[in-house]
Amino acid sequence: MDKGTWKVTPDYAVTVRGGNALNALLDPDYSVPAGPVMGLVLAYEWGSSGFGRPDGGKGMTRWSVLEYKHYHPTKGKFWTAKPGKEQLFLVPLTAIRLVPPPADRHGWGSYPRVEIGGAEIILSVTGGSGGPAGCWTDWIGEYASTKVNLTGRAHRAVSDAAVPQAAKPVGLDCRPEDAENTWLRLRRLLAERIGPKGLKPGDPFELAKYCRLPDGTTRGTAGSINPRRRECTTEDRYPVRVKYSQIDWVKTCELVGFKYPEDFPPKPEPQQEPAMKHG
Repeated sequence: MDKGTWKVTPDYAVTVRGGNALNALLDPDYSVPAGPVMGLVLAYEWGSSGFGRPDGGKGMTRWSVLEYKHYHPTKGKFWTAKPGKEQLFLVPLTAIRLVPPPADRHGWGSYPRVEIGGAEIILSVTGGSGGPAGCWTDWIGEYASTKVNLTGRAHRAVSDAAVPQAAKPVGLDCRPEDAENTWLRLRRLLAERIGPKGLKPGDPFELAKYCRLPDGTTRGTAGSINPRRRECTTEDRYPVRVKYSQIDWVKTCELVGFKYPEDFPPKPEPQQEPAMKHG
């Protein structure tokens, strides 16, 4: 998250790490930001039960590409992405209590737990090599993300404890120069979820780039649908199986007339590069 784009009001800005009374409650491996409040980012995937929860007028809500890191036992690290929304709340440090780890473990690792309003919440940490003897040290930053898709109880606890904010962000979680690419990526991720759920026999579809039907065309008509196998067949005398991964869902949604969420932001205007100065 590029926290600079949240446009936090100066009265609640937190700029210094460490050095407040809450540190006495922390595991020695952690420190927390100084200042009156801490920024908590709550993320919800599109289609989840928490997606669209109101922020109570205290948070900043916007669309975001949610990135997930995975580990394969033989192929190593890889990433996936889902469309969703993020909400930023500014919570007073007096309302946050660090949950001590169980007696049988040294700490929570890179996912410390805090309690806000009686709800236990897992936070992310940041880190660096500025610890004792140059060792890597994790700390809870001035802004921290929570576990994705919090329960309604945890969401209400954060919202109730948060302080109101005057500034509101513009619809996308990205830097201005990345707005167009982020919007195109979000639209594709949404289309890849809206399209398969709504596709019915008789609907047209468009194949993705470099994919062709046996007759050399890229457009077909869906016959039978198999959601479990994530594929459909063409409505022909000799049906052809088409994997969902072979379909261009953005173009297919346009052909069928599937609608995106009403609050999905319009496409941003492309950023103009500054003119070169010639001396």
